[in-house]
Amino acid sequence: MNKTRGGDRLNVYLDSENIPTVGIGYALITNQGDTWVVRPDLVTDLRDVGILGENENLTASDLQRL
Repeated sequence: MNKTRGGDRLNVYLDSENIPTVGIGYALITNQGDTWVVRPDLVTDLRDVGILGENENLTASDLQRL
């Protein structure tokens, strides 16, 4: 179950179009032509909001799940 705080979601959830999303509509993947890819700025954005630490990174397993 996703917890909410003031409308934002604290966990990854699927939006109305089945796109993995976090917060208030931040899509973790983007559509490039006929292919869905992990956002190129994802790690930087997650660091900026404090989800990842300065030296943390997403694992290959994390990226595969997206």
